Amino acid sequence: MSLCAAVSACATWESEGARYQGRRQPSVVSAEAIGSESELPRAYTELGEVEARCTLTQGWRRIEDERLSDVDCSESRLRRALRQRASDTGATLLAEERCSSQVLGTKANLRRTRVTCRALTARPEQLSKVPNLRAPQGINPPGMDSEAVRWQDEPDVSQAWRINIEFSPAPGATGAPPLRADLVHEIAVFPPSHVPLGDVVARCDSRCSVESVHAGVRIAAGRVGATDVIGIRCVSRFGGWVCSGTAATYKTAPDWDPRRR
Repeated sequence: MSLCAAVSACATWESEGARYQGRRQPSVVSAEAIGSESELPRAYTELGEVEARCTLTQGWRRIEDERLSDVDCSESRLRRALRQRASDTGATLLAEERCSSQVLGTKANLRRTRVTCRALTARPEQLSKVPNLRAPQGINPPGMDSEAVRWQDEPDVSQAWRINIEFSPAPGATGAPPLRADLVHEIAVFPPSHVPLGDVVARCDSRCSVESVHAGVRIAAGRVGATDVIGIRCVSRFGGWVCSGTAATYKTAPDWDPRRR
């Protein structure tokens, strides 16, 4: 039985990133420090089960009031959501972690796919042997890999389920292959070498940081194929945040650009 069938408040869960069923304990490690094992190790106690899901719509299109978690739906995002919830509920390990996808259908050249990831959560019977692993916040150190950059850019991944995205394509624009958000540059002035792909708006009505909503613009811009996002600006509104910017790419993508390799 899926967790959504077992929990009545599924609508509430949808705003929390990953849903959790089980015992809760004080948090002892940061989300990025959560380990993973194919089976539950000896000397570990199972706490519960965690599940996250999103729906990816592939194809060039206007985006209207869609969750950032769906706009940027991927196994990588869901696995980070599992770790975020595992950390919040006191686990130090995910066991039997698995992901699956299901094609929901194709309409008007848009293909929709549901992606789901699940795992058991656990922590050692002797918790004193677990170090207090809390990742420092700050500037990304040299040589940081792309997954570590994602944790720095989006430290609370659950907010992606509360951030809504709108994208209005520019007249005549066509999308390019998606680009990871950490490869999308933010620049202040529109360069003559670029063309606009469209305007991106990220909105969160409550329980989001301005940093996460700001990052949502760059994440969504990367999803529509932008190499750069121009002039991101944010304003507070009714206790939440709204950020906007213009997604752009090269008029003719240069072959030397390593972000396209």
